[in-house]
Parts: sequence; C-alpha cells; structure tokens
Amino acid sequence: MEVEDRARTLPSGGGRFRLPPGLRARLVGLIMADDEAMNELAAELMDPRPHDAVLEIGFGPGRLIERLARAGDAELVAGVDPSPAMLGQATRRNRRWIARGRVRLVQSGVSRLPFPDCSFTKACAVNSFPFWPNPPDDLREVRRVLRLGGRLVLCLRTRDQRRRLLPGSGVTEAEVEEVRCLLTTAGFREVRTERRSVGAALIARR
Repeated sequence: MEVEDRARTLPSGGGRFRLPPGLRARLVGLIMADDEAMNELAAELMDPRPHDAVLEIGFGPGRLIERLARAGDAELVAGVDPSPAMLGQATRRNRRWIARGRVRLVQSGVSRLPFPDCSFTKACAVNSFPFWPNPPDDLREVRRVLRLGGRLVLCLRTRDQRRRLLPGSGVTEAEVEEVRCLLTTAGFREVRTERRSVGAALIARR
C-alpha cells in the first residue's frame, strides 16, 4: 500500500507517471532508498541523547520517527505532518512506540506547531523545507518550540545530474545559501552546512 501511495504522488511534470506497475514499483523503491539515505543523515546529525525531546517536521510515512524511536536514545520522539494519509501510515508503523508513550504524532503544518514554547531539544526536516508555506515565519515558529541551545537540522536533496533518478530534482547550491541566510534572519546561530552524496544538511542552534 505504501509503495502504491508513493507512486500516485510521483512528479511527472503534469500528472502521475504512466508506467507499467513493475517499473513504477522499481522507481518508487529507488526513491524510498534515497529517502532512507537522507533519514540516516538526519539521524546522524540529530545525534539524540538521553532526555532529548526531538521533533520531525513532515514525517511522511514515519520511517525516521521509527529509526529514532527504535534507537531508544531520545526520551520523546514527536512529529507533525499536514497529510492525514501520512499520519495514518506513520501511526501504523510506530504503533508500539506510541502505545509506550515514546512517540507522539500530530496532523499539523509547520506554521502553527501545536506545542508550547521550548518543548524540544532538537528538531529536523528531511526534504520538506522547500514546501513550507512561509519559510521566514515558519523558521521562527520552529525556533519558538526549541529550547535555548536546541539544534535544528534541515536536510535538503540537492540537484545532481549524475543521479540515476530525477537528476533535476532538488535544490541548487544558491538555494542552500539562501536557506542559510533565512536561518540567520530567523534568529538561529552557529549555522553550518554538511554536504554528502545524498544532499546538504544545514545545522543551526537556537
């Protein structure tokens, strides 16, 4: 079901891909493998520790949430996503962690996060930042729910013509630098960029 759902939403420049089911499934599998590499990068840079409360913005099917919960390094793993379909998938994937009170998932966008000030020690977004409605204000909203000294990790897929799958997708280097400026303007400090084969990650502190 998850593969089929992803296939329905693949970009095609004007509608869904019209591909044979086998090829479509293979394409979705490649996308999910790429997503897993980005999730691994996010988990590495988040580096959860005991007593951390971490937040993922745009959790999709909940794979990074599951990775963080399974590792058991954070006291709480929370996530928001505006899609009811993604909430359903992520809830099913993480039901045992939810039952234990270690995971909390909420249907919500980034612009009005349903958490009090200073709720989290760390927050991240994997490939979702380009779709935030109002990046300057949304970054300030994320900063609001982070504790003083808290860490924000933004993982961005960058364009790479050598990539086998959708080489023109992702952000440009100029756009990465623009995000750096937005972070600084929103009040974040110690902004730095990590570059890997799968993309770029911007790390900042509140």
